[in-house]
Amino acid sequence: MVGVAAVCAALAAGCGALSQAYRGTLVRELRTRHPAEWIAAGRPASGVSGEPGLLGFARSQRYFTMNDADMVSAARNFYYNRLAAYLFATGALGGLAIAARRRSPR
Repeated sequence: MVGVAAVCAALAAGCGALSQAYRGTLVRELRTRHPAEWIAAGRPASGVSGEPGLLGFARSQRYFTMNDADMVSAARNFYYNRLAAYLFATGALGGLAIAARRRSPR
């Protein structure tokens, strides 16, 4: 079970890194091509994570109305890679909890 947790942790790190890369692309595209949406998202910076405005923008799927394929790709990849990172991190913690429970004396 520890091996499964390690694999899940590695996948979570990879998905998190991809999410941050797509986040930077999304911020750049919003700032240059769609400044009104960038302001509505709370003017997110490209290096800071955790703005609820940018995640809310990706979750609301307003990017479909912009008719911009690069924006759709960046927003969807940002959102779904971030979601996958959370799920893999939860799997890693669950695997470690199961492994710890199996090793503990009863």
